[in-house]
Amino acid sequence: MTPADLKTKLDELLRLPAETEWVEFKEAKWNFDFDDLGKYFVALDKVQKRKPLTSDELKHLRRLRLVEGRAPNVFVASKIAAITGDKAQYIRNRAFDTHHYKQMILDFIHEFGSATRKDVDDLLKGKLSDLLTSEQQTVRIKNLLAEMARKDGTIRNLGSRTKPDWKVAK
Repeated sequence: MTPADLKTKLDELLRLPAETEWVEFKEAKWNFDFDDLGKYFVALDKVQKRKPLTSDELKHLRRLRLVEGRAPNVFVASKIAAITGDKAQYIRNRAFDTHHYKQMILDFIHEFGSATRKDVDDLLKGKLSDLLTSEQQTVRIKNLLAEMARKDGTIRNLGSRTKPDWKVAK
């Protein structure tokens, strides 16, 4: 059934005057306070507009699984993005996991032999979360490179600190 068919069927069932042997009306178990609902809507509006949330607003939205991310870079959860039609923006906000970015760097180095810091910046700056500022993206890239060189041992800098030349570690 399509969503339109389901909606038509639900409307038809809701118009029944009484219960039948196959339709039983139930009382809603979630009794929301309308004031609380209003607060949630206002808080979600703040998230969409990238305005700061109070700690209580953030706590309540997290409890209901309506938001994701770390403060102050909070964004609506996938179920809200699906309802509002912002699925692509959800993916851009969520971005990818660390492994994905590291693999992109390694693929670049394998393809071209080495990578300067500018190469890595050009590669990743458009791919990192839209919620990060330019400065935060720069720090994120610096941390990725440091982790790959020091912790993972997958790359090494054959250049200098000011002019790095990243190559795959052998």
